[in-house]
Amino acid sequence: MLALFREGRAKRTVLLWIVSFMSLFDIFLMANWLPTEMRALGLPIQTAILVGTVLQVGGVFGTIFGWLADRIGANVALSIAYFVGAICVACIVLAGANPPLVMLAVFGSGIGILGGQTVTNAVSAISYPTEIRSTGVGWATGIGRIGSIVGPGLAGFLLQLEIPAGYIFFLAVVPALIASAAAACMGRIQTSFAIEKEAAA
Repeated sequence: MLALFREGRAKRTVLLWIVSFMSLFDIFLMANWLPTEMRALGLPIQTAILVGTVLQVGGVFGTIFGWLADRIGANVALSIAYFVGAICVACIVLAGANPPLVMLAVFGSGIGILGGQTVTNAVSAISYPTEIRSTGVGWATGIGRIGSIVGPGLAGFLLQLEIPAGYIFFLAVVPALIASAAAACMGRIQTSFAIEKEAAA
């Protein structure tokens, strides 16, 4: 595990862990609480259940960010994906109890955040040399799983405090923005590292 922090890899490892944590924080928060929150916003039970399905369907279309990563760079695509996800999560609240708008916002959230997670898995693999690649991917995934526990747990705690549903979803915007910023920083570190290697050569 210490090899993940050697030879100039420490910053990238920390940023990758932040992305993984925030990504699964949001995914599991939304997957677990989205139907409940939709009911709290006044939508019928049938619509609330359907909204949860739309999130996963959006994730299927979110694989477009994998295609985009091959063309503009994985870190840039990753940053864009989570930024799109953050905007769409905010739109879920702004849509209120309007089912078509809520569906559209949730679909966009799935594209951005679940699509971002797909690219995150790929970035984890390409961030390390072959001899420590499995370790790098394993640790990034493990840190992400901590986020998958904290996200739904925090939402449940806030519900017990009778925090309005809208505020909980605005909370979900923050991790997506942090993931977007961390991905952008990973891109800057990678570019700087490449320039340094070229200069040394």
